[in-house]
Amino acid sequence: MSGRTTLILLCAVIALGLYIQFGERYRDTVEERRAAARLAVRFDPESVSSLRIDTPAGLFTLERTNDLWRITSPSTGLADANAVMRILDTLASLHRSAIITAEEQKELQLDPAQYGFQPPRAQISLTAGTESTTILIGRDAPGGDQLYIKQSDSADILVTRRDLLAALPASLLDLRDRRLFSSQPGRVKRIEIEARDRLLHASRTDEDQWISDRPTAVRGANATIRQWLDRLYESRIADFIADSVAAASLYGFDEPLVQVSLSIDTKSPPQTLKIGRPADVNNTAYFALLVGQEAVFTVNQDVVDWLRTDTARFRDNRVMPIPVMNITFIQMTDGDMSLHLQLNTQNVWEVVAPKRFAANDRKVQELLGAWSGARVEAFYDPPLLPDQPHGITNSQRSILFSRTPPVGTGATATTVTNGTGAATIEQELIMVIGLTNQTGNVYASSARDNTIVEISGDVLDAFSVNPLDYREPGVLAVDAAGIRRLTQRIGTTERSVERTNVLFRATVANETPDTEVIDTIIALVSRLGALRFIEEDSRNLSAYGLDQPARQLVIGLNTGTAINKVLLFGSATESETYTMVQGGDVVFTLSNDVVEALMRPVVLAPALPDPTVPPESP
Repeated sequence: MSGRTTLILLCAVIALGLYIQFGERYRDTVEERRAAARLAVRFDPESVSSLRIDTPAGLFTLERTNDLWRITSPSTGLADANAVMRILDTLASLHRSAIITAEEQKELQLDPAQYGFQPPRAQISLTAGTESTTILIGRDAPGGDQLYIKQSDSADILVTRRDLLAALPASLLDLRDRRLFSSQPGRVKRIEIEARDRLLHASRTDEDQWISDRPTAVRGANATIRQWLDRLYESRIADFIADSVAAASLYGFDEPLVQVSLSIDTKSPPQTLKIGRPADVNNTAYFALLVGQEAVFTVNQDVVDWLRTDTARFRDNRVMPIPVMNITFIQMTDGDMSLHLQLNTQNVWEVVAPKRFAANDRKVQELLGAWSGARVEAFYDPPLLPDQPHGITNSQRSILFSRTPPVGTGATATTVTNGTGAATIEQELIMVIGLTNQTGNVYASSARDNTIVEISGDVLDAFSVNPLDYREPGVLAVDAAGIRRLTQRIGTTERSVERTNVLFRATVANETPDTEVIDTIIALVSRLGALRFIEEDSRNLSAYGLDQPARQLVIGLNTGTAINKVLLFGSATESETYTMVQGGDVVFTLSNDVVEALMRPVVLAPALPDPTVPPESP
């Protein structure tokens, strides 16, 4: 292909691109302008603030405030925004197929009455911004699917589709909003449910936590309340009964069966739904109204039954309100004994009282898991009857979980309040533990309220103020390479081996080290775990045979690296032996098999001479 041909093709491509970019765009703009020019009425539906519809079915007036359409006549109430916007969108999208000007009407000797405008079939008036427009709808135009319309301030008569007639309301019901509540469920800040046999008042804090203040102060179940609000906003009015609530007592509104109030903010009054008596003998529907509106309507029985269900389901049935990862301090008290656990700056749990030591992380996680996973089986609100044996009043058992270590040991539960005084997410939780009932559940009560809850007794399996329960099981950990000497003492007898380079040799001439036994001992003392912890800081070691231990294992370490480690073995039972690490603070046990392995002779007994072999000559 020649260079000239290539250049011609390139120019053609560029020309095509320019045509697509500018020619097509221009053509689209022209088409859009032509379509706009054919519009029968020009206005923005979103800017309309008032609407008046006069039809043979009635005269309806509506107003929009804060993006909410309301019916102002012939009755008052919320309007179905979708129905209103359907009318406005239909009107705004009408195209004229023909126009009959004033001159043409004069030439044809026709007047508006002959097109059905005196009086008009229907009339629509709207206000958009500062402009008001009135549309008159006349009789059908020839063709079957056309009709005449005109603006009140223009002599021109337009021919357009009959779609507008189909969009007009046949009655007030077509304009009414059948939702029980407007706005969005996520904006609700407070709920008040009042029924003849139950009560609930709850508020949502700035931290998005629901808190109930009646009948008692408890945490709300966030997920349950959100789901309840979603369903409430999905509920619909069954039928409209009357346009006036003058005879409220006839409908049972003086003493409503259920009353639900929702508040969006503190500046606006709540939206209140009242449900009265049954509307029929079979109780399939109930009379209802929205306070501030005149219409009486009905709601189906399933909605009423759902609203009357036990409000206890709105309570948070978690025992632990604080996320486990945020807990840094735990305090357990049982009578005169108390134990404190704290997460240090290295993210390691420690027992800090009654004495400090690294805690067994598995035990702490079991404690946190038991309480964070516990759920309330039943709530007992005050006043409590004297014959209910919960054991809370005189209980000396309690547990505290805190986000931050409290000052001192007498800390009480702390709550944060928002501007309205409603409690927010707790910074710490204190649970007083009472008695265990016949089902195995335990009674407990949060120190911040008087409500008693019943929870699974499994939480007690992880509850202990004994420091020994939080000890790491490892009692000895020695670097095998750092061992230079092993000495076994039984009474006054002593057996010993020491390391020379890599191998061990007996310290007594003519004795042979037992390599297998030595390797077993080194493996055990490298990571020795207690079978059970018995007592801390014992004042009576003789009870365990450890005041004067009959057996000892001395582990000599390389000079300058560490002090020697000494295992003291006391008296034994059928399965275990009381043991201590010399200089340690705790008595523990090892299984008898482990002690036997540690005390097996590290040297072989010398071979006896064979009497059949004559001794060697000197």
